[in-house]
Amino acid sequence: MSWVLPRIFAAIAATASTGVFAAGAMSVRQFTDSIGVNTHFNYSDGGYANWRQVIGAVRYLGIDHVRDAAPRPGGEGQQGLAEAAKSGLKFMFIVSGGAAPEDRVTNLMAFRARYPRSVAGIEGPNEVNNSPVTFAGIRDIKGKEYPATIAYMSALRRTLRGSPLADLPLLAPSSIGPTKIVEPSDVDAGNIHAYPQSDESLASKVAGMVERQSHMVGGGKPIYFTEMGYNDLRADPTKRTQQTLKWLTTNAAIGVRRSYIYELLDAYPDPSGKSYEKHWGLFDRQFVPKPVARALHNLIWILGDDRGAQRPIGSYVTAAPSGAEILQLNRSDGHIFVLLWQNSDAAVGSIPLKLNRPANYRFYNPRLDLGPLKTGKGDAIDVETGDDLVVIELWG
Repeated sequence: MSWVLPRIFAAIAATASTGVFAAGAMSVRQFTDSIGVNTHFNYSDGGYANWRQVIGAVRYLGIDHVRDAAPRPGGEGQQGLAEAAKSGLKFMFIVSGGAAPEDRVTNLMAFRARYPRSVAGIEGPNEVNNSPVTFAGIRDIKGKEYPATIAYMSALRRTLRGSPLADLPLLAPSSIGPTKIVEPSDVDAGNIHAYPQSDESLASKVAGMVERQSHMVGGGKPIYFTEMGYNDLRADPTKRTQQTLKWLTTNAAIGVRRSYIYELLDAYPDPSGKSYEKHWGLFDRQFVPKPVARALHNLIWILGDDRGAQRPIGSYVTAAPSGAEILQLNRSDGHIFVLLWQNSDAAVGSIPLKLNRPANYRFYNPRLDLGPLKTGKGDAIDVETGDDLVVIELWG
């Protein structure tokens, strides 16, 4: 499928009348490939030092994509990066502005040569609004101008051209704020960090973020959310779980190329229970999955492994129930999965879903269980959603 920006706004326009995103156009494989998670293998004084458990936690979620700092020979956490790459994980590597682009590219080339399928992309410096760059005698002016970041990205682009890494997407640096930080010609994709406090009108909020980023990097380019998430100290476990699943689905539905949840693990102790930065993890310090991790695991398990050849499958739903939104996913065995959620804080408990032809169905709520909560056959299903994302599997 195409992941360019026009598809995003076409999807938003379509849902305005039907509530249905990408009806029958996205595969299960494409959906699961749109989800990643942030890791910190270089945090070797905390939980990320246990690289075997880190890899196991990512595998438990059912995803392949992680985002981390670019490899640096002799640095902390390098064995973890190597073992993760050996296990089949794919990295979005952040290139910091603290070293010459030539050195960063050399390290990335060596890593990819050792682990050929391990690098999914390269990303410019992280949150330059918080960590301004100094490069070639130029300094960013925090909160005002970022000439060093712009110069660094131009040099990085020149270095990548003609290298064995030229086929990888180069993402813009990340920044929270509208200030210009890159020349559009120097990047292949946009890069968003977002930490909202409410799930109300997610589709329109995401579209607004994407539109602003598109103006910065140039229209028609893919957009990534390289950090997105909710903190345990701001959202209770149920709300965090509900919001995360709906946000991931909304992003995938409107064409965001990949969304990396922040972050995998609570890596450090917090005796006070009040240290905000220590409560982003999907897993606690003992690698026990929190409710949001269990729900994501359940969702991906329900959708199933989808390695077969894809084929066109007709849509079962042409209009969503009032107040709801739908993403339909094809699986190669002919099953369709309808992901349904209410995009409002005033969600009701149960809504009717009408199909355009009779089908066998299984109804799931990933937040509650792996198994189906209801099974049957017909052309209408009473769907109990509340504030949850729910899944209806259809076939036959």
